[in-house]
Amino acid sequence: MMTKACNCSLFCRIAIFKKWLLFAFFSLAILMFEMQQVIAAETVYLHPKIRSESLSQSVNTLSTAQLRPWLAHHVIVKPDSITELPSIVGSVDHRLMVGAGQTVFANGKGLVVGQQYGIYRKGALYQSNLAKLKFNFDALDITEVATATAIASKQGVTTLELNRSQYGEVRLGDIVMPQYQDTGAETSIAAAQSKQFTDARIIRVMGSIDIAAKNNIVTIDRGHLHGVSVGQILQIFQDGQQSADPQQKNRVKLPHQHIGQLVVFKVFEQLSYAFILESSHPIQMGALLAEDTL
Repeated sequence: MMTKACNCSLFCRIAIFKKWLLFAFFSLAILMFEMQQVIAAETVYLHPKIRSESLSQSVNTLSTAQLRPWLAHHVIVKPDSITELPSIVGSVDHRLMVGAGQTVFANGKGLVVGQQYGIYRKGALYQSNLAKLKFNFDALDITEVATATAIASKQGVTTLELNRSQYGEVRLGDIVMPQYQDTGAETSIAAAQSKQFTDARIIRVMGSIDIAAKNNIVTIDRGHLHGVSVGQILQIFQDGQQSADPQQKNRVKLPHQHIGQLVVFKVFEQLSYAFILESSHPIQMGALLAEDTL
């Protein structure tokens, strides 16, 4: 009797375990189904395709915050306008490069004790004899590297105390002149329409050798004399190259390709500074510019 009772109890336990296992299996199946439904609803399927953004959209306004150093500390001048200016000839401790808080000496006339001045470094002339890009402008960049106060003067040599330095340290040969007055004090630059022109090009990439991209500063070979104005938006084109046609046994000129957009933010007599708004390819020195299409 005891053996039969044990067998019955064992069979009952097995039956209960099977029912529990079956219940667990169905419960898990339902849970997995519901999870698949949720995943399917939230999953975004990506497919290979070309994604592009328009480079021809007009820009209404541009904040000058990132342009402030260029508005305040960079100027394009004629070389003969700075030849007679005083220049740095030495420092108290005979260093070749000095910074804020130190004292330097400038040789030249026109500096007044008690007045504050800017100390500027000369850049390269705007000249090029490259086969693909020739130009010769009577102009160069100067960059304010520091400010200083004239504290003494004797026999044409003025003692200057450096107040602030930026873009490196003051060096021998840097010129001293009244600080450039920033005419772009507004906080934004509004898009403007100006006189149209042809054959304009990017002739210098500031802070680089010859390649520009989005957010870079460049110099273009048009200025006040050509009707350029602050806020003017120009399209950038890659010059169409000559390519050989093996079938026709001749050479053909490829069409210009639209590769970016810039806005002019500082205009001088013959040249202007511009800010690259968009670029889809590297922008080389010599890239063509137009208000619309080429």
